[in-house]
Amino acid sequence: MSPELDHAEQVAWVWRRIVAGDRIRMFCDYYGGHWIELTPRWQFWRKRRVRLTPTEMFEIRTVLSENRRIGSRRDNVIA
Repeated sequence: MSPELDHAEQVAWVWRRIVAGDRIRMFCDYYGGHWIELTPRWQFWRKRRVRLTPTEMFEIRTVLSENRRIGSRRDNVIA
């Protein structure tokens, strides 16, 4: 199994966990690595950290922020 395929599976797993409702925390470590920490809603002691590329982190942030803006006051303003 190639490392790229393994990494692609990890990114797919992260998306599945986000859709399932896991709490997420995104952060950069001291060395510039981008990490996402997933904590399930029903089991507080289990946390999983996955290292992502900056592009993948940006994509996740973009999708989550687009979902967040739905129904906000900015969308209801008459231009």
